[in-house]
Amino acid sequence: MSARKVLCCVSMLLASSAMLVGADLSGEMWFGLGLDDDTLFTAFDVGMDVRYTIGGIELGSTSILTFPGLWIWQDFGARGTAGAFDWQTNVLFGPSTADYLYAEAIAAFSLGAVDIAIHGANISSAVVDGPADGGAIRLAGSIGSMDVVLISELGARIEDDDFGGMTMVHAATGLEYHFATDPIVFGQGFTGQKATVGGFSLGRCDDLTATVYMSCVGFEYASFTAEGIDLGLPWLKGDVTLSFETETKSLTLEPTIAVGTMLCLTPYLALSTPTAPYIIEDIMVVGFEFAATWNGVTVRDVTVLDSARYAITTETSGSQFMSKAMAFDKGYGIYSDYFEMLSLEVVRGGGCCGGESRFLANVYFDGQSFQLFDWGMVYTSFELPINERLHAGLAVSASQNGLELFYVTTRIRW
Repeated sequence: MSARKVLCCVSMLLASSAMLVGADLSGEMWFGLGLDDDTLFTAFDVGMDVRYTIGGIELGSTSILTFPGLWIWQDFGARGTAGAFDWQTNVLFGPSTADYLYAEAIAAFSLGAVDIAIHGANISSAVVDGPADGGAIRLAGSIGSMDVVLISELGARIEDDDFGGMTMVHAATGLEYHFATDPIVFGQGFTGQKATVGGFSLGRCDDLTATVYMSCVGFEYASFTAEGIDLGLPWLKGDVTLSFETETKSLTLEPTIAVGTMLCLTPYLALSTPTAPYIIEDIMVVGFEFAATWNGVTVRDVTVLDSARYAITTETSGSQFMSKAMAFDKGYGIYSDYFEMLSLEVVRGGGCCGGESRFLANVYFDGQSFQLFDWGMVYTSFELPINERLHAGLAVSASQNGLELFYVTTRIRW
């Protein structure tokens, strides 16, 4: 598809939006320019998100293009309320290849004290994981002080604390598009049941959560999490997670040492790799994190000591210390080659523009080097509100191989 045809289609979308007389029209448009040290331009991305409300129904259209001549994604969505039901739908197309890619529908309502959400989704054969379709039913309510969530999977998983929903990645550009419902099989039928009970207290812990997950082939895992355990000292709290799978079990301990209101140290503890099923020899330190915040400035140091099982997630995934298995389940990107990250973030807000400026600098150290602190990569980003409707941004990363990313963005809201 030529650039002229792409621009023509975008113009038609703008024109059709403008013809909606009486609609409450809003949206934003962004431009991104990528450079590297080999070629002048690696990407010129254009995105447009248009939202308009008619009679209580919000209609939306999201277009993502990269030049020259590639219209990656076109999403159409709608949401609204019909009586006691809240509903939303999304349909995603790949216009450059004339492919239908994904469709999702969600309906939510309350029945007494129980909140019910019904999810349905389908992906086509044009997607790597397709074709697949399925649904899920989520029931949530309270029994006294306890919160209970039941998720019945009928061919689909939905985004929660354990599963990351559906993230679609465009192979040629690396751009991502995310949805809450992830169809995992082709056809219908029961595929899994998840039960979570939380919000109750026991002893010195005020927040206990228990989760059991079973699939159509049998037991998958059970986990027990205690957050904010009172260890008898005002500066020491602890989180612990005990997980059981079919042939393994794991224990994660996260005691948090707080010095005043600004400094925090979190060692990550876990069981050593079993020498035989259910035989644990010791508890080992697999990583730690230091964080200090003062007046909008945050300094963090995250270190991975067990790089076989743990890693630091990418910036778009929050730069978190996480097990590789959990990152895979959530669809998060990780830096498997770097064992330590030193981060500086500065946030300033409350200006005349009504927004906030943000500066981030992450320095990563090579985990394959024989030296203790051998620089591996640096990532920096900067966001600045020009006025209430115009924002500018810059992201740069460089490694020992040279410039990895140089991306300039401009975002316009109306």
